[in-house]
Amino acid sequence: MAADIKTRMERGKQVRAELFGTDDTVDWEAKNAEFDPEFAEFMLGHRWGNITARPGIDKKTRQLCAFTTFLTVGYLEENICDKHMRAALAVGATPQEIVEIILQTAMYAGLYKTKFRHRAMKTFKELGYTQGVDWGAPLPEDF
Repeated sequence: MAADIKTRMERGKQVRAELFGTDDTVDWEAKNAEFDPEFAEFMLGHRWGNITARPGIDKKTRQLCAFTTFLTVGYLEENICDKHMRAALAVGATPQEIVEIILQTAMYAGLYKTKFRHRAMKTFKELGYTQGVDWGAPLPEDF
């Protein structure tokens, strides 16, 4: 039987705070509740407490999927790609995986998606990753 909405909302708060931090989650919840309390319940309870909290795939894979989706639909000028990229890194994704996703997405969703690479590199550097060590490793000799 499905959990009640309050249980799903609490689970959603935990999942969202793990990815984006407690302060961001409190702010996000307040903004959504101000718009419409039922919308906030739906987003926190269903999106975060049911869908994002599902055990079928690990958090890293789920965040890489979210990042890829937002990149594909073109949220390049919004902070949403940055936010989900940082969340993916926070739950175990590597800078090289982000690079590969940007390149792979560009092949299927348009080469202009690669312009996000500049913001990705800025974030990698802010987080202390090093080019040539954490991303950009040479290709195998037989490639």
